[in-house]
Formats: sequence, C-alpha cells, structure tokens
Amino acid sequence: MKRCAAPRSFSYRGVPPPERAACLIDRSGGKAKVGVKLVAPASMKVPARQADKLPPHLRDIPAVKPGSRGLS
Repeated sequence: MKRCAAPRSFSYRGVPPPERAACLIDRSGGKAKVGVKLVAPASMKVPARQADKLPPHLRDIPAVKPGSRGLS
C-alpha cells in the first residue's frame, strides 16, 4: 500500500503537513498506513478474495465496481 502523506519536513507555501487523515469508513480494519493518524467513525475488515476462490453463496452474484463517482 502506498503512503500518501507528505514527510514531516514538507510544507506547501508555509502550510504545515497534516497531523491526521479522515475517512467515513476505514475498510482496512485499522491496518491502513497513511503516514499520519487515521480517524474514522466506523471501521471494518472487508476481505478481498480471488475470483476462483469465492464461497459458493457469492459465486452467482455479479461483481460491481464499488463507489459512487460514476453517478450522474
């Protein structure tokens, strides 16, 4: 996983680097490393599985790209 936070010595036009990062739901279960403290009102571990190793009850459900960026 890529680190997305700037080094502590970094500043942009005199603005200090962030001390915390925030998200609505931490889907890593607290394991995400973003370089600063991650604050989230909800945290859960969402398992990732290989397509050929899905449990039987999930095999017939079509995969859908998560997120809402494509809404019009």
